[in-house]
Amino acid sequence: MSYNSSAKGWVLRCSTCNNIWILEVSFDIRNIKMLYHFCSKCRRNTFHEVLGRAEESVVKDE
Repeated sequence: MSYNSSAKGWVLRCSTCNNIWILEVSFDIRNIKMLYHFCSKCRRNTFHEVLGRAEESVVKDE
């Protein structure tokens, strides 16, 4: 089996719990310093710091 899996988006870090995750959006948020968004770890809306762009591709062959 072959498939391509990709993680593309923006790397964000929760300012409360420091959880790092990827926000998959197509628009450019590089000039935004903080983003108010729901944190799945804190289970509430918190501020998140935009760390940069994530573009990682994984190719698996079985």
